[in-house]
Amino acid sequence: MMKPKYSIGEEVWFAVIVQVQKFVTCPDCFGKRNLRVILGDDSEVTIACTTCSKGYEPSTGTVGTWEYIPKVLLETVRGVEIRRDSEIEYSLSNRCCVKENDLFSFKQEAETRAVELTEQQEKLERERVGRKCKDSRTWAWHVKYHRGMIKEAERNVVRHTAMLNAAKEKVKGGEDA
Repeated sequence: MMKPKYSIGEEVWFAVIVQVQKFVTCPDCFGKRNLRVILGDDSEVTIACTTCSKGYEPSTGTVGTWEYIPKVLLETVRGVEIRRDSEIEYSLSNRCCVKENDLFSFKQEAETRAVELTEQQEKLERERVGRKCKDSRTWAWHVKYHRGMIKEAERNVVRHTAMLNAAKEKVKGGEDA
């Protein structure tokens, strides 16, 4: 059986990271809020950027990301739990389920670990920003969809123009009903 490194009532330094949300320029549209796509027939279409849009909201040109700040806290061990997988977790004065590798006897060791945790989280965040938030639709789908909507709009313009011209003929001819 493993022996815990820290005892109940002992003060330890806890390495944590604090996250603050910030907004950065969209990595796909570079803040322009739309993308220019070249199709197989070399025609170009402009589509809304889905990377920087949320749900039904339009593109904003920015994506939310997190900034991580390393921090160390002096805490008191309130409980110790040894799990079946030989992992030891601690309950502290304000937190529970803290792993032993995030607790230290000396502040400088905790600061080093907090910086390490921050670097790991920032790397994950940089990778996340480069991906789409909603990957359920491809860019090809968006191009096909918007191209179809443009064709439908063009057909509607022709139809409504004909209906407007017919209405003008009726008004000129004296019919008003």
